Amino acid sequence: MGVLDHWETEIDRHPRHADTRLAYAAALNNADDPAGAVEQSSQALAQAPKMREAARLLASLLRRYEINPDIDVSPKGLEAAFAFDDVDRQALSVAAIGYLKSRSPLDNILATGITDGWETAARTLFTKTGAPLLKDKLFRAALTCGFNMDASVEELLTASRRHLLLRLSRDRLRDRALYDFVCALILQCANNEYVFYAADDELQTLHLLTENFQRNLEPSRVSDDLLLLSLYKPASALVTKTGQRAQVAKSVPRALRNVLQTIWRDQEDEDARAKSVMRLTEVADETSKRVADQYADDPYPRWLSMQTPDPGSARQTLTAHFASSDLAFLDSPSKVLIAGCGTGQQAVHSALFYGSKADVLAIDVTARSLGYAA
Repeated sequence: MGVLDHWETEIDRHPRHADTRLAYAAALNNADDPAGAVEQSSQALAQAPKMREAARLLASLLRRYEINPDIDVSPKGLEAAFAFDDVDRQALSVAAIGYLKSRSPLDNILATGITDGWETAARTLFTKTGAPLLKDKLFRAALTCGFNMDASVEELLTASRRHLLLRLSRDRLRDRALYDFVCALILQCANNEYVFYAADDELQTLHLLTENFQRNLEPSRVSDDLLLLSLYKPASALVTKTGQRAQVAKSVPRALRNVLQTIWRDQEDEDARAKSVMRLTEVADETSKRVADQYADDPYPRWLSMQTPDPGSARQTLTAHFASSDLAFLDSPSKVLIAGCGTGQQAVHSALFYGSKADVLAIDVTARSLGYAA
């Protein structure tokens, strides 16, 4: 009996054993069957949502392979994987959107957008037809934890944001599922730095709404105004003073409060770290100053998660490419320089990858980028 046959037999005997499914997933991965490994690792997570190794295996597979309708991935397991900090949530987000695109109601709504226009598709999203998608926790996790990379879904989200601002009755915002979806969409817009297109009529409405909001921070008005404005502008720019933020946080529903506090906390932390970062030299020449100013305004890329390597795993990875004698430096204290580290993803990865004996120095021309990295 081969290894795969053994684990298939074990699955038949113990279909509810998550450990067995994870072992089968690992065997399928080793046998170059990534689709089967995705299926089994996601099903293991569905059975045991706190199984870290299943989440890491699933995310690592989804970084390399694209979900297609023939793969029987467990949506419950895929959703559970988002809860782990040391997995690539961007890969999970792409996979979740891919999964949902192949199923109702998202597939039908996207088809409506392609044939009848995206405003029609957005209207459909906010009817009974789209209600299951608004309630879908996997969809909200994908929007919250990653960057949407699908062009048709971006068209739908852009039109949906417009519909919320210009067309939808504010009474509809009392619907819990719809409100939670809007909060997830706010985080998606923050993740992608408000890249969605806004037409002139949206900009005009936003201008009036912003003026009204800044004049009147009454609790009865602030919630809906701030909800809609946060789809287009950073919450940290809408409410700038600490005292006002505390007042506003008390006057909005919990779902929006959590979103706002997350955005405010991250921005305050990033600013504080940027101010405290060590300076080696001053930026002197004009070209470097212009580059620094550009990235000070928009640190790039704003990564949200990482598939963290096992600490000190460099030897295992590099052995395939270098002789053992070339890797002797891993046994002694060493220094690693990441020049032009930007927002630090490579630097953080390298610090874990090379292990505790490596002293990693990351430098960049922009303190704000280093603040994000820190």
